[in-house]
Amino acid sequence: NPSNRAPLKPAIFNIKEIYKKDFSPFLLMDNQEIGNYQEIREEFENGIKGLLEEIFDIRQPFGQTDDLEKCTYCAYKDICGR
Repeated sequence: NPSNRAPLKPAIFNIKEIYKKDFSPFLLMDNQEIGNYQEIREEFENGIKGLLEEIFDIRQPFGQTDDLEKCTYCAYKDICGR
């Protein structure tokens, strides 16, 4: 609702971590909790648009990561053969 100017505090509830003692769903930026989405909205939207443009750019092929440590916890490691 455009007339609602109350602060919006973004959060993500990661089911795998939700029962940890130090769990917090609130998003961090530069190690600080984001208290109001409106303060970072423009930067966030520009970043997500850039990421989507990169993902859908047919001139930029997908490739496997060079960081094999990421493969240890990847849900798709069996599909890619790593």
